[in-house]
Amino acid sequence: MINQEKAKSPNVLVVDAGNALYGQPIALQTQGKAIVDAMNKLGYQAMALGDGDFRYGTTVLQERMKEATFPFLSANVVISSTGKLFAQPYTIVTVGGRKIGLIGLTNPEAAKMAAQPYRPVAGKGTPTTAPAPTEAIVVLDPIEAARQAVAEVQKETNVIILLSHLGQAKDQQVLNAVPGITAVISGKDRQVMEPIKAAATDAVVAQSGFDGEMLGILTLEIGRNGQVTKFSGQSRSLTPDVPDDPTLKALVDRYKAEVKY
Repeated sequence: MINQEKAKSPNVLVVDAGNALYGQPIALQTQGKAIVDAMNKLGYQAMALGDGDFRYGTTVLQERMKEATFPFLSANVVISSTGKLFAQPYTIVTVGGRKIGLIGLTNPEAAKMAAQPYRPVAGKGTPTTAPAPTEAIVVLDPIEAARQAVAEVQKETNVIILLSHLGQAKDQQVLNAVPGITAVISGKDRQVMEPIKAAATDAVVAQSGFDGEMLGILTLEIGRNGQVTKFSGQSRSLTPDVPDDPTLKALVDRYKAEVKY
């Protein structure tokens, strides 16, 4: 489906709002590596970090970040021992000749997930490896983190898309407190939400399910001031009748042959 959308228009941005690395058996057994490999082949351009992405510990997550051909984003997660950001807070991409800033925000549960790394198991629950070492992290106030990131991005562009794993209620709080956000691709709530204008703001918010079962398509027309002038969207189910991409199917088949369920 992603390739179909790219064929329709060259101005396509492929992103994720977090928790892509944890959940399905193939993700658990490969500690997210199979998912990153698939996202690389699909041409993802950015992904926010969600709490579940820390479920294998910070060491494993850093390995996945190095393997990715796209940045993992979080403006509000820092390493406890150094106070430095765990990931880059934002990235700027060019689509259709226009710069677009992408900012990532992570929900507070990430700190607990990082402290209790999941250990992949084989067959009847026999541990295959011990949990990798993990560093303590702190999840900062997303509103202040968003405010700082928006100010930085605005030095280069007034089109800013927030990739948020906070949930809709917190997303609205961020939008109320931080002007200048064009749109929010929202995660965490595990819901399908067709795009709407957020209350009391000009930002468009959308969310498209979970576990890769849906492809959310958000079409934006954006004025010179960075505000949306027209928008539409839909969530398409990735049902069995959707034709397989040959390259991606070969990757999935290889991992299915390697992992033990």
